[in-house]
Amino acid sequence: MPHPDSQRLTPLERELLSLVERLNAAFEQTSQQLADLEQRSTALLSERLTSLEASLGNSIAAQTHFNEALADWLMQPAANGPSPVLIQALNDLKACNPAPTSC
Repeated sequence: MPHPDSQRLTPLERELLSLVERLNAAFEQTSQQLADLEQRSTALLSERLTSLEASLGNSIAAQTHFNEALADWLMQPAANGPSPVLIQALNDLKACNPAPTSC
């Protein structure tokens, strides 16, 4: 897009103005591409952070359940055998171990 005052410019100045306009257009395009990349990256990081928070919450809950069951088991006499609550807590922990997202 020629500049309105380009008629009063020398050929060298017109060429320079044309190059500056092309450079500016390339800059605007690159800026938009970078903004789009930033938005996608931020969304991906946010999604992963949410997943990590959920996994950590589930892991803490399973560990708390296990600790409570273990404390309950330790308070029972040894003759009673394994506590069903402890067995369930151990199964919950086993279910969390294979993959952090499955818990």
